[in-house]
Amino acid sequence: MKKRILIIVLLVIVYLPLCGQIRLSGYQSENVNPALYMGQWPARWISMPDEPADVYGVYHFRKNFELSTLPQHFRIHVSADNRYKLYINGSLVSLGPARGNVFNWNFETVDLSSYLRQGKNVLAAVVWNYGDKKPLPQMSFNRTGFIVQGNTTEEAIVNTNDTWVCIKNKGYNIWETPVCGYYVAGPGELFDAASYPWGWEQSDYDDSGWIKARQELAGSMKGGADYPGRLLVPTPIPPMDYRVERFSSVRKADGFKLPKNFPSQKQTFTIPANSKIHLILDQGQLTTGYLSMLFSRGKEAEVRLGYTEAYCSNPATGAKENRNELGGKTFVGYEDKIICDGGDNRTYTNLWWRTWRYVDVRIETKNEPLVIEDIYSTYSAYPFVKETCFAAPGNEYLEKILEIGWRTARLCANETYMDCPYYEQLQYFGDTRIQAMITLYNTRDTCMVKNALEQGRQSIVADGITMGRYPTNSHQFISSFSLWWIGMGYDYWMYRGDEAYMKTLLPAYRTILAWYEQWLKPDHTLGYVPYWFFADWAEGFPNGEPVREKEGNSALQDLMYLLTLESVAKMEKAFGLPAMGTHYDHIASSIRTTIRSKYWDTSRKLFADTYKHNSFSQHVNSLAVLAGIVTGDEAKQVMHSLLTDHDLIQVTIYFRYYLNQALNKAGLGDELLDHLQVWKEQMALGLTTWAERPEPSRSDCHAWGSSPNIEFYRIILGVDSDAPGFGKVCIAPNLGTLKKVSGIVPHPLGDIAVDYEVDKKGKLIATIDLPETIKGTFVWKGQNYPLVSGHQVLTLNQQTPAGQRTYYVSSSTGNDSNDGLTPKRAFKTLAKASQLKLFPGDSLLLKADDIWLKESLFPVGSGRPENPIVISSYGKGARPHIKPGRDVIYGIRIVNDAGYKIKGLEVSDCYGGVVVWEENTYNHEYIWIEDCYFHDITDKDEPIGGGRNGRPVTPDLIYGMGVSICGADAFGGRTLLSDITITKCQFDRCDVGIEVIGRDYDETGSWQRHGHDLISAKAFLNVNISDCDVQRSYRTGGVMLYCITGGTANNIIINETGYEGIGMWWGVCAFQCARVHGYLVENCTFSNTIKGKSPDGQGFDFEADVHDVVVRKCRFINNEGPAVLYYGDSWAGVNKGCVIDSCYIEGNNWSTDGDYVGKVFGVGKPANEGIIKNTEIHLRTDDQTFDCAPIVFDTSNRVYNTTGELIYGTEITE
Repeated sequence: MKKRILIIVLLVIVYLPLCGQIRLSGYQSENVNPALYMGQWPARWISMPDEPADVYGVYHFRKNFELSTLPQHFRIHVSADNRYKLYINGSLVSLGPARGNVFNWNFETVDLSSYLRQGKNVLAAVVWNYGDKKPLPQMSFNRTGFIVQGNTTEEAIVNTNDTWVCIKNKGYNIWETPVCGYYVAGPGELFDAASYPWGWEQSDYDDSGWIKARQELAGSMKGGADYPGRLLVPTPIPPMDYRVERFSSVRKADGFKLPKNFPSQKQTFTIPANSKIHLILDQGQLTTGYLSMLFSRGKEAEVRLGYTEAYCSNPATGAKENRNELGGKTFVGYEDKIICDGGDNRTYTNLWWRTWRYVDVRIETKNEPLVIEDIYSTYSAYPFVKETCFAAPGNEYLEKILEIGWRTARLCANETYMDCPYYEQLQYFGDTRIQAMITLYNTRDTCMVKNALEQGRQSIVADGITMGRYPTNSHQFISSFSLWWIGMGYDYWMYRGDEAYMKTLLPAYRTILAWYEQWLKPDHTLGYVPYWFFADWAEGFPNGEPVREKEGNSALQDLMYLLTLESVAKMEKAFGLPAMGTHYDHIASSIRTTIRSKYWDTSRKLFADTYKHNSFSQHVNSLAVLAGIVTGDEAKQVMHSLLTDHDLIQVTIYFRYYLNQALNKAGLGDELLDHLQVWKEQMALGLTTWAERPEPSRSDCHAWGSSPNIEFYRIILGVDSDAPGFGKVCIAPNLGTLKKVSGIVPHPLGDIAVDYEVDKKGKLIATIDLPETIKGTFVWKGQNYPLVSGHQVLTLNQQTPAGQRTYYVSSSTGNDSNDGLTPKRAFKTLAKASQLKLFPGDSLLLKADDIWLKESLFPVGSGRPENPIVISSYGKGARPHIKPGRDVIYGIRIVNDAGYKIKGLEVSDCYGGVVVWEENTYNHEYIWIEDCYFHDITDKDEPIGGGRNGRPVTPDLIYGMGVSICGADAFGGRTLLSDITITKCQFDRCDVGIEVIGRDYDETGSWQRHGHDLISAKAFLNVNISDCDVQRSYRTGGVMLYCITGGTANNIIINETGYEGIGMWWGVCAFQCARVHGYLVENCTFSNTIKGKSPDGQGFDFEADVHDVVVRKCRFINNEGPAVLYYGDSWAGVNKGCVIDSCYIEGNNWSTDGDYVGKVFGVGKPANEGIIKNTEIHLRTDDQTFDCAPIVFDTSNRVYNTTGELIYGTEITE
């Protein structure tokens, strides 16, 4: 064994030098004279004499030259430090250099021939150095410099040397303003037009006052020896995409009336002297580019141009809320400032591009009017050409997601990939892996992906790992991103091949894996891994790192290392050193075994984050599925648990890329359409690009969120590479509820075009076109079909279509190896039934007389009101009985789905009978619960809420609920679920019989967080409860309705609420409303409510924010507290329009103490408005009061004393 390892190590040592002298082919390297690769250039780096080497400064360089004839080509190679813009005869021809590092300093190649004239020509450049204010991604030799090298002797006439002249532009200085959050993308500009050398780029400009440039080092290409300066390389990428963009609208114009068509069209307008105006220009969507303002006159006028992705509603927290809305919000962001000089026909364009949706323009004129001739922008981004298409008729929101995702991807790609264009402009390799895959799926471009791979290699330090981001002038190490950088290379190999180039990366991969190998412990897991092991901005991950043991152990880092080892092993065996591949496979095998034994939790059937099993995350379980630690039905169960168990640490938009891949690998790709909520939420917030993280998000443009631009093609259309270089194709569509969908995916050899249509009987017609010579496999319903190059149409098996299936479950006769499609082939367990993906019209039937112990049903999928998913019974006998036991918590739990009809079941002995939980999922419709029996659902002996007694926090249960329909709205003001019906059900010995309630997003079980802040009255619409019997509720209410608009409660009997005196300290009532608007309660009976330890014990409670709720023809009998309580403003919102009409009240308030002693009606706060009318009241004692001010007590009421004598009102006679 030692001999084998020694051989491997020697092979690696021999192989490592290949890592050193690699350079990418330049974008126009065929136009670079080969002689320039040899030694030093004739051209010299030049700079401004008598200027410090590395301070902020803007400089101009000019070269006049004569041409007697016009050449066919006139190629030059140009670069600068930090940056340049190059003009020929007044025309802008190049911007650069593309960002790199001192050892790989890019130059651009430009053919000037089409701009040249016979006679005099002028080559002019503006060069600037940010000094100590450099953007973090800007690297430098720490000396201002500019260089032009002619490609041949004919072009050498323009080589930079001391024949060039220069000047410092004193019109520029640094302008810095506060920015919300971490910002490192460089300062704004203070532009003094009076000090600007106007016309410097024009051929007729008089440069006689300029001075000779200072000659410095000769230019030198990378590969030379003993050279102390920048090592020049041809830029590996094409020029950026530049095009004029106009603003879509003016959102604000304080102090001035603008021309009608400004700014969508060029318009001139004059701002009077000594005035101030404030404009907000809206681009309509986020963009990146150069802003230009054309102006005249206005001497000493000041113009501030502020750039922001969105206005802030709370600058202290960075909260922005809806990006389309500006009211009450504040501008926070970087700016450029212009001081006008009074001249005519001035144009200001910033040196470096900016990012904005809104431009905040503040103008203050002095003694001269200012003429604004135009404001527009020039878009700037990497010149990707999108070659995909996707169409799903009737589901245009999918195309909108792709549109926003593509815009995000483009704005996060300039001279490198970037995490975000506004705040950092840094190429983080974890982000870049996703961005590169977007490129590979949507374009045929390879320059950008290879540039990212190369810059990752360039960032490797002596330790053996990449930096976390590169290029950068501030070193940062994110050890996890070294693994994702390798993954990016594996992706490139699978989709583009290019083994000759990939072979050069293998030595770099080996150094990274060797660095990781030193941290392996004897048990084959990684211990403490140095540097920042960023995973995701997930709540519960400290500083974005996974949960780890004190010794550093983490399932997530083990899984990432495992996946990387296996990827590199495949590459080594294909085109590297097979012995190294075997070595990596050996390590991977040991880690795989340890992950299963150390992290698998047998009780939760999930992988824990640590050995101690004290933390669980979606991240770890996603990667466990991706790594194949679990497969088949076990993988499906893990994914279902992962998606429904909200106690897990949840992924954010970034890591959802890996979660969705795991979903597909588990065979659940059809569910992708059900898990797009994060993107829907962002669209609802007015975002036009994907935000970095959950609200409040710093950056509104992070391309790591654009993974649908991969997965719609890879998962929904099913198009994927099945061999390196896309040499074979696997097409395995996952259409979900889509009936027709089509699209195109670019392939290196042509287009892959697919068109799918599913008829009413479930038959699939698949039309597929593959490029010439490409073959593959089509996968549908678990069957494989061969594909050939060219055109083909597959008409595939007619099965019971989704939406027409009936599944059967029997604990007594079923077997989970069955398909569940007939009573004789019934499933046995609810766990198996929970793995189904249900569609509108499907039915799930439980066998009558059967009982399921220690099991819960977690149905997945959504129906529709007109075509619901039915959960009911089959056969003869008693209702099917789900009896989970309190360790299992739920009977039936539906998460972020709707469209269910649940009928004829019995549920007991748990904490939640039927629980529907809607978390930031909006506008769902239809829940119907009928003829069910819920009993013994309580936490009275073992409290559950808020994580008490070691129980997990359950945001949908504070205590035992017969039926709990609840939700959280992190953004506020939205509808979660509508059309809820609960009818003909019985409830006995539940803490609360029926609850429909909105909770705060971070519900922990404390009273103060029952949706007080964010959840609106529109959270639940049209809630109807009828013909129900609610007996012996232990806790705070028989029926509790919160955050509801519309509906009725009719013919409900609620008896003995607060049973056994348990209650809750804050109150007990038979029926409670809070933040309920427009609701009718009719023909109900509220009786024998037991106060217990609470201060009240009423029949009906108008708690707070109750508007237009009518209680009519109801009976209030023998409640220990008041018949009715009007509490008022216990949380946001007062009571208005509370009506008691035609009710009967007898024998109430015989045990209340405190504020409600001797009162038929309790009024807690003055913030109440309503009326009691047509109501018959029988006092329990003669000293009992029926005063209810400020509620109106109408003269139509009738009050009787204890002897039956009418003491108020008029007797009704027939």
